[in-house]
Amino acid sequence: LDVVGDGTVDDYEKQRPSRKQKSLGLLCQKFLARYPSYPLSTEKTTISLDEVAVSLGVERRRIYDIVNVLESLHLVSRVAKNQYGWHGRHSLPKTLRALQRLGEEQKYEEQMACLQQKELDLVDYRFGERRKDGSPDPQDQHLLDFSESDYPSSSANSRKDKSLRIMSQKF
Repeated sequence: LDVVGDGTVDDYEKQRPSRKQKSLGLLCQKFLARYPSYPLSTEKTTISLDEVAVSLGVERRRIYDIVNVLESLHLVSRVAKNQYGWHGRHSLPKTLRALQRLGEEQKYEEQMACLQQKELDLVDYRFGERRKDGSPDPQDQHLLDFSESDYPSSSANSRKDKSLRIMSQKF
């Protein structure tokens, strides 16, 4: 931004980090670079979320975003409040196979296809014919209903199933 016309950039613009510099992906890379990918079994590495947040210059909630996903992949585990143990990537292939197997058992691919079809049907409905009063035709009402019954393998709405760790695994 050259408002003055002398080729200088506003000092504020220089100091403000770009969107790319603040991205969660880049932050995750910086986080992972702090720890060995394959620590020795005798190595016990504890992660203090507060220390990492200060060290990386971000809010603790951003570190929680990363840790929740890493926990779902069994790269870390919670030991105490704001404290996690680092396990590294030793069990990652096994974890990914287990998640793939779980996805197949829960028929996630079918659920996603069903959801995508409902979204397409809804788009078609929105751009298609409607009744004169603007309400949906009763035979089209099913296009607007997204319910858990559409996904037979979905479990009940338990608190455990809605934890970020479990949702990350499902993703």
